[in-house]
Amino acid sequence: MNQRSLAVIPVLALTIAGLAACSGVGGAEPQCAPAGKQSKAVEVAGTFGSLDLALTSDAPERVKSMQRSVLVEGGGEQLKAGDSVQSVVSVFNGEDGERISAESARLSHSDTSSEWIMRAISCATVGDRIAAVLPAGDVYGEGRVLAAGVPGLAEESSLLVVIDLQQAVPGIPGTITKEDLLERAEGERAEPPASFPAVDISESGKPTVTIPEGAPAPDSVQTATLVAGEGEEVRTGDRVYLRSTGTIWRTGEEFESTWAGDPTDYITTGMIPGLSKGLEGQRVGSQVMILVPAADGYGETALAQMGHAGDDVMVFVIDILGAAHPAE
Repeated sequence: MNQRSLAVIPVLALTIAGLAACSGVGGAEPQCAPAGKQSKAVEVAGTFGSLDLALTSDAPERVKSMQRSVLVEGGGEQLKAGDSVQSVVSVFNGEDGERISAESARLSHSDTSSEWIMRAISCATVGDRIAAVLPAGDVYGEGRVLAAGVPGLAEESSLLVVIDLQQAVPGIPGTITKEDLLERAEGERAEPPASFPAVDISESGKPTVTIPEGAPAPDSVQTATLVAGEGEEVRTGDRVYLRSTGTIWRTGEEFESTWAGDPTDYITTGMIPGLSKGLEGQRVGSQVMILVPAADGYGETALAQMGHAGDDVMVFVIDILGAAHPAE
């Protein structure tokens, strides 16, 4: 079972800071890439911040240098050097317009980021939707495009990248030693609402979920507090330490568990959107159940690659064992 799958699954090998063999920025700050015929023609369908965008215009023709256009103007604060912004990055194959990946990621306006990212966001504002058309080698590294294994992509191909700049995020939070973490949720246990799955807790504290027979899966993120903790409140950008299980609503299959070994930690802004929504505002010591539809989870493509149906709903039961806030 994948112990890191609470975080966003990067379908494409995009590590955001230092992609492939691209060099870091260094020296003078790069200018935003100019708009061009290909980037101006991009049209996509899907709500801002969605992991399931679809390209509705023609696939862009191949380009020799990066083009960049703003599809939607956000009207927020302009990004400054050193800023970070939580974003959704959707990558499309320039040969056929098929989506290669979609992931939530923290983009940094700093010299740790790849040059093409800086050329996409350095003159942007929070709330912008940006379209960038660029040679695939700018992302994967010159001569390494075929090694990426994307069907139909050639060394001379281009990529279309759509970036939704959702919100500015605080600095990186600190860490908590294992000795200072709770072992499990602490407090009086409550039964989940009737429309939620049932939960049985073993002696070790590991939950087992039973899906209600014949019950319709929810179409929005829903959260129930099973144990109300009394510790620190989880805030946006915190590092949270968790034990969790994940179950597919449709099949009742448990597809992940982090109850073996040490607790795992995640920064809330780097988790799938449904879990960020469900965890922020909760308190350390709590156990929560979060129901996450595909659109607020990994998206159809990643779910299918995991062996599930593209519209599957996931049921997470999470013990919150610690939270570290960013420095203020």
